[in-house]
Amino acid sequence: MAVDFRLEREVNPPIGESPGFLPQHKKQGTLQYEETEGTDGALHTKIEGLKTGKHAALTVATTVVEITAGLTGRRRLKFRVAGSDAVYIGFAADVTVLTGFPYAPGQADEFFFSSKSTQKLYAIAKSSQTLRIIETN
Repeated sequence: MAVDFRLEREVNPPIGESPGFLPQHKKQGTLQYEETEGTDGALHTKIEGLKTGKHAALTVATTVVEITAGLTGRRRLKFRVAGSDAVYIGFAADVTVLTGFPYAPGQADEFFFSSKSTQKLYAIAKSSQTLRIIETN
């Protein structure tokens, strides 16, 4: 059995539930983790191996749009519905509000792509909504 050295949050969760983990990163050359925090008190994420990243606020309405921040060679795409109604996601440009997978307001998801992937994601909504996007490679 592997030992988990991650730092747990200091809270009292309900019996049988994990309190979750602090934002953290592994100390190089050790099995130990340390909390990821900046000198200004804000939490920061340490990103290793990141070459390029882009972010965008995409307007999704009644016409299908490709979900992208415009990054060539993306390996990872994360999005969150920032609007007040559902956004419907699909893998083809013919996605509709009836056939797409619904994402509720505030809901987020993340997709990982191989370096050779040409897969695209598309979105549509019943009314104008905002999708916040981060892409990295």
